[in-house]
Amino acid sequence: MKKLKLADMLIGTLLILICTIMGLVKRNGQYIFTAYFIVGGWQLISMIAHLFLKKKYIRIPSRKTYEVILLILLATGLLCFGLAYLDIPIFWYYLYLMLFLPPLLAIFYHFICYKEYQLLAKKELIHLKN
Repeated sequence: MKKLKLADMLIGTLLILICTIMGLVKRNGQYIFTAYFIVGGWQLISMIAHLFLKKKYIRIPSRKTYEVILLILLATGLLCFGLAYLDIPIFWYYLYLMLFLPPLLAIFYHFICYKEYQLLAKKELIHLKN
């Protein structure tokens, strides 16, 4: 599991760096939006994988917080989208929020992965100590 956590962190970091560099070099906003979907998609796949592998690593409480935040954002988005059909234009505010929130969530998820990796490394060292 330690190798999987390390690979998850490295792939996430590489995706963020590549997408950021492409956005800066090309000076095209399209790359920024593409980065949202690429990095967000990777983190979503990683989160789902971690849900199935709960017993194989040490979960920190922040991971549960991250999962709850994503569920709230999903439910809010669906609600706002539904309200758009009733001519209540709140969906645009949700989209505006989603312009700024995903980079913060990406940083938060990276922090979670790093802390869990550290816990796995410490657990490995404790076994060597005995």
